[in-house]
Amino acid sequence: MTTASDVQKVKALLTKLRDAPVNSADGSDDVLAPVFSYLMKVPSNSSDQSYHWFCSQADQATVGAATFLLRLFAYNSPRVDEWKARLLTEATRYFGAFSNDILRGFYKSFDDWELKFVKEGLSSAGISDVARSQPLGFA
Repeated sequence: MTTASDVQKVKALLTKLRDAPVNSADGSDDVLAPVFSYLMKVPSNSSDQSYHWFCSQADQATVGAATFLLRLFAYNSPRVDEWKARLLTEATRYFGAFSNDILRGFYKSFDDWELKFVKEGLSSAGISDVARSQPLGFA
């Protein structure tokens, strides 16, 4: 369960991160962990037992935290797996009308597009070989 203090702290941190974005090297545990902890404490909806992170049922801090944490797709760890599992439950509700084959195709297409976008960005910045630094708890 989140408290009013949790909400205020996460809102302040997200505002700071919006105004001065951090890269992966600077986005260490002290940045990711408070947002992650807040989001994972947001309870499921009592009527449908679903997590409403992105819809109109979520408050501003929850939507902001969920959106910021999309960057966790770049990491692998048990904590990230926990987040992905909860995110998948959320996504399943929105994509429930589509078959698994269509969803696999959609996600593959999205992954391919994202990879192309990132590679083009790195290439235009003159970066060809990148050693990724990972935060301790999210590595």
